[in-house]
Amino acid sequence: MFKLIQQFLQKVNLKIRSKIYSTNFKFIHNLFSTNKHTVINVGILYICVGKYDKYFKNFYKTAQKNFLLGSNKTYFVFTDSVTLINRYRYTPYITFIETKKIGWPYDTLLRNRYFMQHFHLFANMDYLIFCNANMVFKENIFLNDLGLGTKNKLFGVLQPYYFHKRSNFFPVESNLSCNAYFSANEIEHIEHYFQGCFYGGNYTNFRILVETISEWTEDDLIGNKIPVWHDESYLNKFFHLNPPFVLHPGYAYPEEINLPFKKNILMLQKSKQADHILLRS
Repeated sequence: MFKLIQQFLQKVNLKIRSKIYSTNFKFIHNLFSTNKHTVINVGILYICVGKYDKYFKNFYKTAQKNFLLGSNKTYFVFTDSVTLINRYRYTPYITFIETKKIGWPYDTLLRNRYFMQHFHLFANMDYLIFCNANMVFKENIFLNDLGLGTKNKLFGVLQPYYFHKRSNFFPVESNLSCNAYFSANEIEHIEHYFQGCFYGGNYTNFRILVETISEWTEDDLIGNKIPVWHDESYLNKFFHLNPPFVLHPGYAYPEEINLPFKKNILMLQKSKQADHILLRS
């Protein structure tokens, strides 16, 4: 009899322990489910007019593999390529925005005009990031790597040919009447020179950046003024006034040179891909 009672108690105890374990598991599961981070929506802005459409396949493939894994990425592709649109027409999370090629340097100079004209399409994005056409993602890159998800509101990447030079060698705008102009005093206090190939931030601050540079650009065009490095000149002026999180040149690593940085993002050498003059024409 004693043995039967002992067996019964063991079974009851096992059931109780099993029930407690099950309850605890459900509690832990619910705890993590209700407190898990909301999935982040990231808009990737990409311009490929004219012959630049040839870069999209490799860009898209490597971005899907290595860029901002765990985020919901939507690619906003500004292009005039019928071939590209037809090829990716039914691919999820790619939005094509038909954009006519108007010639160098306006295709790059006016990028912020294009963004402002279609900003309503970005309404559901938490972050917006501009990427140059000839970028290839070589390593995994997360929001924290870009300084986002912290107190930083914007990020920019150092120009690989100027990161080690003094500010008086930076190719900033010298035309006093241009909105991208840097005074001698400003040049003396510039810490960084940024490349215009890769930058972004949260929705609100990226919009401020785009609105500001777009206004500067349109105002200068009225007086037929174009800064020395086009949109990059305006970007450096904006970042001088609104310092971003700084990425090292390994996030814009030129294919044709060697740098003392990890090759996170490779910038394909345009002259190797095709005649650079034809790409711009």
